[in-house]
Order: sequence, then C-alpha cells, then structure tokens
Amino acid sequence: LDRMEGMWAFAIADQRAGTLTLCRDRFGEKPLYLWPKDGTLYFASEVKALAALAGARPAAVAGTWYPGTEVALREAVVSCLATTTPPPGGDIVGLLTPHAGLMYSGSVAACAYQAAARGAYDVVVLVGPSHHVGFDGVAIADNTAFGTPLGPAPIATDIAARLLDT
Repeated sequence: LDRMEGMWAFAIADQRAGTLTLCRDRFGEKPLYLWPKDGTLYFASEVKALAALAGARPAAVAGTWYPGTEVALREAVVSCLATTTPPPGGDIVGLLTPHAGLMYSGSVAACAYQAAARGAYDVVVLVGPSHHVGFDGVAIADNTAFGTPLGPAPIATDIAARLLDT
C-alpha cells in the first residue's frame, strides 16, 4: 500500500474468513461513506450513491454552490452563522431566503434560519423554482429524502401526497 498514489478506495471480501476490509488512500482525499441498514453494510465514495439507495434524491450541486463534504459544509455553515447579525424578534409565519450558494448569500440565509430556529413547527414546506425547465403548476418530489453532504433530509411523503390531492 505504501506505493499506491492518488485518490482511491476499495473493498476486499474474504468469504472463508467472513471478513470485509475497506481501504482508502492514506491521505483521506477520497472519502469512504458507510451506511449499515437491515444487516447489510453499504459503502461508497460519494454520498449521492448511498442517498439513491435510501430513496433520496441525490444532491445535485454539492461541491459547486456549496461544499460537497460533510466536514467542509459544517465549517462553512458555522462560518456563515458566526458572521451574521442577530435576527429580529417575532414569530415566523413564512420565510423567504436566498439560495445562490453559501459564498454569495450564506450569511443572509443564516440570519433567516437563526430566526426560524426559535420556533417549533409541525411541517416545513420548501418551495423553489425549477432551474432547468419551465412548466405550469407545481412539482413535488417523489423521493423519501433529499441527499445532502450532511446526510439525507427526510421528506414527509404523507404530506407531499396530501398536497398533490389538493
């Protein structure tokens, strides 16, 4: 292994010994994500592969408009929260936040989400535009979650179905 260079990850399964060895490059450049579920261990070098297995919509722009790894995204969010001014008081009825990417609007969004964090909510509905195709009406994701570098963000599929019926 000392002579192996670059970014890599692999698995060696020894059925006779009943072992599974997971290995990645010594500098940790290529991440190795693990997901134990129902007695099976799933692994991948990208979160979106595991998100797809879980029924989640893979993160479409992780690593472009916001950091693509959990550690880097957490650090960026903490930085945005640290540089924002305290939000005004009052109850939140609706929240309109920018989503241009953390480097452009992260501190403004952080202020809005700090205000929202003061309340308790039964349901949060995310509404956003289609960036790829125009259409009349609305679209509702038929996934069970949105994949993110921080892990899947669950979708209340029962509420999504009720919204489609109205």
